[in-house]
Amino acid sequence: MNRTDLLSLKNHIHAAISQSETVESLWATCFKIIKEMKFDYFSYHIQYPTPFTNPRVQTYGNYPLDASSFLTRKSPHRSTGHFKITPEQLTTFNQAQNHETLHTIKINDSIFFITQSTQKPEGVVDHFFLARTHHEIDRHELKISRTLMKTITEEAYRKLFNLNNTTSQTIFLSPREKEILLWGADGKTSEEIAIILGLSQDAINFHHKKIQKKLNTTNRAQAIAHAIVKGYL
Repeated sequence: MNRTDLLSLKNHIHAAISQSETVESLWATCFKIIKEMKFDYFSYHIQYPTPFTNPRVQTYGNYPLDASSFLTRKSPHRSTGHFKITPEQLTTFNQAQNHETLHTIKINDSIFFITQSTQKPEGVVDHFFLARTHHEIDRHELKISRTLMKTITEEAYRKLFNLNNTTSQTIFLSPREKEILLWGADGKTSEEIAIILGLSQDAINFHHKKIQKKLNTTNRAQAIAHAIVKGYL
């Protein structure tokens, strides 16, 4: 495959994913793309930088097994390899089997896979797992697949962000709310912040509740961490 063909494929992926209007259609499009790449399964994990984001890890795709054992959770990585299907895994595959693969899977069949992780803005790391049965992945195909995987994750991440935020209200923290959060991040209690700002303790607590509601958090520590990670402070 020459550079022109590869560029054409990347443009095809960009156009196909950009036309997705829902999260469901996005993953249906990704499944179609990986089938065109001659793979059967994919799993896409998005890991957020703090435990205060709910959920901490989002997972999409059609791979029926848990791919987490192949993924390094703390930093970007790349790997490739294969493993043999066990009886327990075969049961899971049979339960998930429908139109997603043309191959019949048997005990001791091989699953050949590629994994690739990238660092996204704000400390987000995404992991992409691509797999198929029976057919090994040669060096030339591996190189091309990695390039296309990078394109898929870049476009899917961008589209997913847009879809998830289409109906979301823009979060706006007032100067007073930011001030209270910053003092809280400095370890000050509501009573101490009230003295510093010349307000009542009830007023500080009221502001904290408003901030938590805006940021969809359940306590002050979460609100402070969320505001810092998202760049609101």
